[in-house]
Amino acid sequence: MNIVGVTACTVGIAHTYIAQKKIETAAKKSRT
Repeated sequence: MNIVGVTACTVGIAHTYIAQKKIETAAKKSRT
């Protein structure tokens, strides 16, 4: 499965990685 996420933040790129981690965690939980 491929997931594409787009985030916009005036602070910078850090929120992209935070969103990535949350999506990965949710995907792993949904598999079990």
